[in-house]
Amino acid sequence: MVGRIMKLSSNIAKIVFLMIFLVTFFFGLGACEPMLTIRVHNQTDKTLKIFFGDAFIDYAAPEQEVKIRTLGIFPGYEIIAKDVEENVVYTANFTREDISGKKTYRVTIPPTAKSIKQSDNVTGR
Repeated sequence: MVGRIMKLSSNIAKIVFLMIFLVTFFFGLGACEPMLTIRVHNQTDKTLKIFFGDAFIDYAAPEQEVKIRTLGIFPGYEIIAKDVEENVVYTANFTREDISGKKTYRVTIPPTAKSIKQSDNVTGR
């Protein structure tokens, strides 16, 4: 009888600790900032190499799009597009404030008049 009570109390303690762990885990997960998807659309007639800062992401063929998923929200972002000869043909710089409340941010190469008006810190060459 005492063995059953000890086993039962041990199981209850395990369940309580599991519940505390799950509540703590999900609270911590909710406190993290969400991921951001950056969509880079190449509207040029050349294949471009897309970089997120210094990191090469992928090639963007003409009229194609490259998706970049960040692991969190950063103070600043830099998207660089280079041609196959490694010449920088376009850069886009934006900040945390520019993406506030968004889960997706779109960068168009070359920039459209609409995107230039929306964000005055996006520059094209």
